[in-house]
Amino acid sequence: MGIAFDKRNGFLYVADQGVPAIYRYKILVDNSGSEPKLFTTKFRLTVMQGHPVQFLTVDMDGNLFYTAPDTNNINRIDAAVLAKIANGDFQQSALEIVSQKTILAEASALSNSSSNSSSNISAEAATDALPVEPQILRLYEAAANPMVSSPAGLWADGLDLYWTNTRDGEASGTIVKGETQPTLVSNPNGTDYFVAEAITKASPGAFNLAKVGSTIFFSQNGTQPGSGLVSALLTTTGDVLNVLSSLERPRGIVWDRDQTLFVADEAGGKVWCFPSGRFMANPPLQLAVNMAGAYGLELLSEADPWYYNSITSSVS
Repeated sequence: MGIAFDKRNGFLYVADQGVPAIYRYKILVDNSGSEPKLFTTKFRLTVMQGHPVQFLTVDMDGNLFYTAPDTNNINRIDAAVLAKIANGDFQQSALEIVSQKTILAEASALSNSSSNSSSNISAEAATDALPVEPQILRLYEAAANPMVSSPAGLWADGLDLYWTNTRDGEASGTIVKGETQPTLVSNPNGTDYFVAEAITKASPGAFNLAKVGSTIFFSQNGTQPGSGLVSALLTTTGDVLNVLSSLERPRGIVWDRDQTLFVADEAGGKVWCFPSGRFMANPPLQLAVNMAGAYGLELLSEADPWYYNSITSSVS
C-alpha cells in the first residue's frame, strides 16, 4: 500500500497491508558509471509488524506516520524508536500502541514535580526528558476526533500534517490539516482530542495528496463509475478545481519539488506527469512510465540531502 521516503537519511518505508508490517530499506547511489544507479544494502528492516497499516509519510525529523485501518487512527513511530529498532535495542514485536495523550500526561506530571523550576519546564521539554520506550503513539483517533474518518493519504509539511478522508469527507473533511506534534484540545465531555482543521469538504472522500506551495492536489473517484479525478485545492481561497478527469483510478500523487507532478493510475497501469504550477483544467499530460497496478509513488532526487551522502557511503 503506502510508501514513504526519508529524504534526509535515504530510508524507504513500505507498508505491507497483507502481513501486516512496515519494512525499511536503505537506498544508496552508484555513481561510478555514466549515469547514477540506485541500489539497496539488500537488508530489509522490519520496523513494525502485527498492527494493520495502509498509508505512510515521514516528517522532516524522520518520524514515521501511518494510518491504521482497524481503528481508523493516525499513528506515529518516533525517529528515536526507529533508531533503537535498527540498533537492536528494541524488537519490533515489543512495540505497544499508546495514546500520545498518556505521554503528554506523564510529561506534565514530570514538569509539575520538578523542584524549584517546574513552572519553567514546558511539556515538550518534559517529554524529551522521558526515556525512549518501545511505543507507537496514537495521535489522531477516529473515536475521539470528528475530523478523522477512514484516513488515507498522509503528507507531512514542516510541523503540519495533512490527510485525506476516504469516507464522510463532506462532514469530517475531504482534506484535514493537523500537526506532527499535535496540541491537545480539552473537550467538555472529557474526550480530549488533538487539534485538527478541515480545509475542504468538497467531496465525499479522497485518496492521496501532494502539497505544492499553497495548492494541494488530491486524487478521488469521479462522478461516474470507473472514472477518477485529480483535483486542486487553492488553500488561500478554498477554491477546488478538477484538474484531470481522463484517468480511471488515480491514486498516488508526488511532486518533484520543482515544476512537475506525477500521478499513478491504478486501473490504467500507468504513471503520468503534468505541470504543477498551473491552476487550470486539462493541463498537458505526458506518460512517465508503464507500471501495472501503479498505486503509491515516491520521488528520489539528487537535490535531496540523502543523495550525496549515499554516494559517499556507496564508494566507501
